[in-house]
Amino acid sequence: MPLPTNNSRPSLPYTPAQSLPNNQRFSLLGRRPPTAEMLDAEFNALQDDINTLAQSINEVQAGNIPGSDDPNNANKVVKTDGEGNLSFTSVTSALLEANAVVEQKLAPQSVTTAKLGNAAVIGAKIAEETIESRHLAGSAVGTEELANHAVTTAKMAGLAVTASQIAAGAVITDKLAPNAVTTEKVAATAITAEKLANNAVTTDKLAANAVTGGKVADQSLPPSKIQSGAAPVQSVLTVTSLGNSAFAALPVTGKILQIQSTVLRTQSSVNGATSFTEFSTPLSVTLTTRAANSTILVFVAANLVGGYRANSHLNYPQTVYYALYKNGALWPTASGTRGTNQISGLGQVRSEAYTDVVTISALASETIPTSNTRVIYSLRAYHASGAEYYVMLNSQLPDDGSGTYSGIASISSLYAIEIGG
Repeated sequence: MPLPTNNSRPSLPYTPAQSLPNNQRFSLLGRRPPTAEMLDAEFNALQDDINTLAQSINEVQAGNIPGSDDPNNANKVVKTDGEGNLSFTSVTSALLEANAVVEQKLAPQSVTTAKLGNAAVIGAKIAEETIESRHLAGSAVGTEELANHAVTTAKMAGLAVTASQIAAGAVITDKLAPNAVTTEKVAATAITAEKLANNAVTTDKLAANAVTGGKVADQSLPPSKIQSGAAPVQSVLTVTSLGNSAFAALPVTGKILQIQSTVLRTQSSVNGATSFTEFSTPLSVTLTTRAANSTILVFVAANLVGGYRANSHLNYPQTVYYALYKNGALWPTASGTRGTNQISGLGQVRSEAYTDVVTISALASETIPTSNTRVIYSLRAYHASGAEYYVMLNSQLPDDGSGTYSGIASISSLYAIEIGG
């Protein structure tokens, strides 16, 4: 930063920038004038400081710039940022003005191949027929050596590129025009199996009857390759006559497609119900059909007992009613009526004593016309006597008729079996 040249004498009293020894020499004299020795000392010291400053300014040179003796700054120049800061830097392209390096400043052979960017030399910069075959070293011309369209046809002399001048692997697929390699250019047996990509030979490339039975390996065709046409599900491929086959239904009357079941091991009750109600722990099973026109067999085995809730044991005789439900609605599989022991539609059981737990078991069936149909079968019951009565599954029998149920609970089960033809 340059030194200021517009300094003026200070106003009085003057406060120095820093308090140093002897800075109040004359003030301490009071009203006495300074002596000649005092004045001479002050002016002589000031003159010495001026001479020392002048000598320091005269001795400023490049060697005294901080960093000039650092080996890392060798061959670098001093650069200023315009704000009073100096630094050492190499001469880079950023420090050169546009067009600063002219042709006359380039040494002979200074621009080598490694200094040329990709596609830097275009066709317009190459003289007509500059490249002749004698200029091409053996295997010198590879695709990586020629920038796209840099050496154009007009720049090459006739027959300049011979077979010996083309490096192995130099002519790649991208350099071949469509349909450039024709049939007559392919030697006999030149294309071997190893040269064919996976899925390269498609159906439309095969002549009719080109693949004969002798060309198909044993057990090579998976089931997905056999055309089933409109054959129905569950049909099989059957020989219909000598040399002929077709898809036909399975040669059996039926088979079990699935079995869905549930087993209830705990006591479950219907309390105070006078219409068919689901047990507190439902006895139900869910089935989704796997085939059309399947036969569904539903089998139930359960222990039922009616009771009087006031004393928690049987107040015989007791009558309870039960029914099989499908998807939340009464299942009218048969015409069951009150007073019968049929499970279908409507059933009735009667307990004759507090130890009389009635076992029911029955089989019902239906045909479901469609596949993937979801159905829920469940057993429901009620007591006709009113709100003070209950129906229980898996009742424990009392030991002595006192109302203390300490026996072992029974088990109830429900099965749904799908049979397909």
